[in-house]
Amino acid sequence: MKKWLKPISQIRQFHKVVSVQLLGEDKSAYLQLKFSLDSIKIPLVWLRDHCRSDKCYNWKTNQRKSQTLDLFKKAQIKNSDSIRLDIDNQILNIKWKDGHQSAFKTQDLLRWAIQPTDSLPVIFWNNSTLRKIPTIPFANFDFSKFCLSFAKYGVVCVDGVDQCPEVTKKLCEDIAPVHNTFFGYFWTFGVDEVEKDKREDTAYGRDAIGLHTDGTYFDQTPGIQVFHCLKPADEGGDTLLVDGFAVAESFKQVFPAYFNILSTTPIEHHYLEGADCDGTFTQPTKKEVIQLFTRSMCHPIIRVHQGRIIQVRFNPYDRAPLPIPADQDITAVVGFYEAYEAFSKFVHRPENVIKTSLQPGTVIFIDNYRVLHARTAFRGSRKLCGCYLSRDNFLAKARTVLPEAFKHI
Repeated sequence: MKKWLKPISQIRQFHKVVSVQLLGEDKSAYLQLKFSLDSIKIPLVWLRDHCRSDKCYNWKTNQRKSQTLDLFKKAQIKNSDSIRLDIDNQILNIKWKDGHQSAFKTQDLLRWAIQPTDSLPVIFWNNSTLRKIPTIPFANFDFSKFCLSFAKYGVVCVDGVDQCPEVTKKLCEDIAPVHNTFFGYFWTFGVDEVEKDKREDTAYGRDAIGLHTDGTYFDQTPGIQVFHCLKPADEGGDTLLVDGFAVAESFKQVFPAYFNILSTTPIEHHYLEGADCDGTFTQPTKKEVIQLFTRSMCHPIIRVHQGRIIQVRFNPYDRAPLPIPADQDITAVVGFYEAYEAFSKFVHRPENVIKTSLQPGTVIFIDNYRVLHARTAFRGSRKLCGCYLSRDNFLAKARTVLPEAFKHI
């Protein structure tokens, strides 16, 4: 997408717009807003689209009214006399060719037009910088403190929760809506329990599970992973965590070419039940087996938006077969494997991994967009409950209580 607006690091650097100049022609016409030391170009079509008059904008619902069927036709002015800047009050007035009038506060224009380039004040961590997972007491639960810890670290525990699924479920639902999948709305599971709805997944066994993020086979990846260990294993079963954002940022500095591959190459992941590896369904051996085939094909391993890492989708287990290009040029294939192997080595560096033992009464909330998790092998039986939560819905609530610096999380 073409960048129309000049990137400027911080809106706070600007004080007053001192002049406005009309430049360009036809659809490319724009206003140049000048400050004492810099300037910004804003297309007329952008200004008409952002008009906040009652005719163009529903202030009750905070929604535009325009269907954008004739936006360029409406975004015309006769000449520079149609533009007036009130310098004292910092109001930009525009009289459009069709008679409509728009009035903009200059600070609103800057706030809307300029994408913040400052890094979010998240805290990257490894096992030397994060000695203990941030923990919030269940008694007199403070949602704002929970949100701040989650936004900073991508993982937070709630301590002192009753050791039962019902209370855990209620806590989860109070924080955000449950993200329901075919794994169920809310799970209670253990290796020795027979459940008719149990899916075919390594999570239900005793073997070790390597570092990964969940649901890479969904286009809408589950946003928050929740676990409450109701009964620990006799031995083992520790939880391992890695800050995927911290790892990806370090990886970018050391291997920029590999980072580019992993952030631009869509990689398919899938989840299969009763099917072969290519998605061809086989005859199930039991009538109660539910056949499932879900796939996500459109996302890279590392998702980046305007230079900022917004998601790590790392799950070696659920990768689908990787197609060879039709032209038989295997360079890209080999390049992907080089990049993926290098990133996996970064992920598994011992200094990046923190280990914790989940205990009854402590519920852990993991940002599945950021933090990779794993489990060591265990002996005996253990029982957990948990669910996925909607990250979008959580952040919609969290932004109302988070500091201003986190509004763009």
